[in-house]
Amino acid sequence: MAAVHQMDLNTLPADKVDILSRILPHEEERKIYAERGGDEALSDEDRFMAALCEIERLEHKLSVMRVMADFDESAALLEPQFTHVTAASKCAREATMFHRVLEVILAFGNYMNSGRKGSVYGFRLASLDS
Repeated sequence: MAAVHQMDLNTLPADKVDILSRILPHEEERKIYAERGGDEALSDEDRFMAALCEIERLEHKLSVMRVMADFDESAALLEPQFTHVTAASKCAREATMFHRVLEVILAFGNYMNSGRKGSVYGFRLASLDS
């Protein structure tokens, strides 16, 4: 139970977290275990379930532990995509012809928008970075 409280994946590996997530007691079962939690007549399994019911926000803790277990793998899968997006952003910022095309589009849009109530004018590309 301490491994769940401390969210310790070394003591409670990801596969065990998955198993615990699948066997969590339902609300009705929680009430029963709360009433009979300290009963010595309970089997070891029932005492284990009663102890699980005493952990606050158990579902959330197990969910967080699952994310923690998957984080490194997910980050490794996403890292190349972030690299590509960053490279594309840098390329777009440094492309002078692209800037010129955007300037023409902006000028045309400003012309079409001018003179109207609540008109809004363009923005700088640098503002996209912030």
